[in-house]
Amino acid sequence: MPKISIITICYNEDRVEDTCKSVVAQTFNDYEWIFIDGGSNEKYLEILDKYKSYMSVFISEKDSGIYNAMNKGLSFATGEFIVFMNAGDCFYEETVLEKVSK
Repeated sequence: MPKISIITICYNEDRVEDTCKSVVAQTFNDYEWIFIDGGSNEKYLEILDKYKSYMSVFISEKDSGIYNAMNKGLSFATGEFIVFMNAGDCFYEETVLEKVSK
């Protein structure tokens, strides 16, 4: 089965925990999760800290915008397929990656 790279970009997104829960709930586990944060405040960093153990890469620093963050995430990706799962987004169901991998 192919390895999937999930790239999440974030900056002070209120629904970031929904995104994190959606990623860690996936039944397919052969993925890497690359999380690029644009320097969110402490409130959001505390939320993200709960999910860091699931992340292959976590970077929190100022960037020059959404596309800079996306390109930064791409530079770390090693999967055969890439999913941009922006903060605030969620997978439709827990089996999405499993279904797509086939």
